[in-house]
Amino acid sequence: EEEPFAEIEAKVLVANPVVGSVSYENIPAGYKLDAVNSTELPFTVTVEANVIKVYYIVGETQELEYTVEYYMNGEEEPFEVIYGLVLASNPVVENVSYENMPIGFELDEAISTELPFEVFIAEQDIIKVYYKARTDISYTVNYYLNNTTTSVASTKIVENQTFGNDVTENAISISGYSLVSQSSVTITLELEDNVINFYYRAVGSSDDDSRDDDSRDDDNRTDDSSPPTIVSPSVVEEEEVIELLDDEIPLGALDRENHFQYLRGYPDNTIRPEGLITREEVAAVFYRLLTDSYRESIFTMEHSFTDVEEGRWSTKHIATLANAGIIKGYSDGTFRPGQYITKAELAVIASRFDKLSPFEGDSFSDISDHWANTYINSAAAKGWVNGYSDGTFKPDKYISRAEFVTLVNNVLGRKVKKEDILPEARQFPDLDESAWYYEAIQAAINSHYYIRLEDGYQIWTEIYYPELDM
Repeated sequence: EEEPFAEIEAKVLVANPVVGSVSYENIPAGYKLDAVNSTELPFTVTVEANVIKVYYIVGETQELEYTVEYYMNGEEEPFEVIYGLVLASNPVVENVSYENMPIGFELDEAISTELPFEVFIAEQDIIKVYYKARTDISYTVNYYLNNTTTSVASTKIVENQTFGNDVTENAISISGYSLVSQSSVTITLELEDNVINFYYRAVGSSDDDSRDDDSRDDDNRTDDSSPPTIVSPSVVEEEEVIELLDDEIPLGALDRENHFQYLRGYPDNTIRPEGLITREEVAAVFYRLLTDSYRESIFTMEHSFTDVEEGRWSTKHIATLANAGIIKGYSDGTFRPGQYITKAELAVIASRFDKLSPFEGDSFSDISDHWANTYINSAAAKGWVNGYSDGTFKPDKYISRAEFVTLVNNVLGRKVKKEDILPEARQFPDLDESAWYYEAIQAAINSHYYIRLEDGYQIWTEIYYPELDM
């Protein structure tokens, strides 16, 4: 190079103006002294000749270290850093690994370091890789006749959306039909299966009129059975009621003793407690919570659902639980894995892990004629579910992730106070410590050993990180 990368000044005595040696401590990694072009030593300093030039050249077998920094969405701090080596004789990096690219993201070529990249001395040895959320995501809005997949208005498809963003859709007015589901739904966009469904019934008909006779449970079960009738304790003694319910054998065996993690966060490092949860996500959670022996006894990859394709991430969860009768599909042969689950549907699935409990009268003011009445009342009697301050349960409301883990923790008997959560517990930027669901989410996202107190609460003693079949 024509310009030096470093200069130092020194003095010699006029009586002995000879420089016998110079320092080579600043020689870059992978380089060696170019004795041919460097000033020969010893060197006699004169008024006219007072500059010693030292040249470094690349060593043939020397290696240069370079750094690759990975960034998310233009953030200032990298989320991962790796190191590599190239020969100084050919210091070119042709490719870097993109295996750590989160689902739903893509390379941001506009601001990432261009490849191939030539590594020089310390001033140029960092390759920066930026990932950005994909913007080719789409979602679908369906307008269905209640509890069917019969459309009552044209399907709406929205394209070119950004992965991880929240989108909100409002129900539309349809002549001759009235809305029976939520009027507004917000979802967080995933890579696929982004679906919002609104349900309607014909004006003048009842909800029951729009349902198939054989679709009376949470999944529109395709068999001919209907929910068991609970005999009121006012008619018979409680012991007789329990005996009548003995036929409701638990179909699943949950691991209530080992408190391992059953809920995961998202690739963007959020947990989204107020987001909704889909039918396949619920299937995956209950699959994880089965005891090992029971899971092995019912495991299968075979199923009859027409919309659960081979290779889908949740196929084993859905197929295995369906094999045991814990979850069921719809009368049209579908399972609708990407559809959000309602509070009533979840109460029914949870009830399949225990005997139904007797109850006297409805626990909530809005479930008297609901198809899941028996299961909701049983879950309320067990203390698994709670209603709202106005006395309602809102059975057809989509359930949030926070409400979901609260119910699951109640089923499992997981209870912890904030002060008994260990400081090294997982945290997420969208998990507010002051939120009502903070303790419930913590109990779901951390595997922990514990001591159970007499009041049912647990004191955590250690957080551990098992390899789980997630």
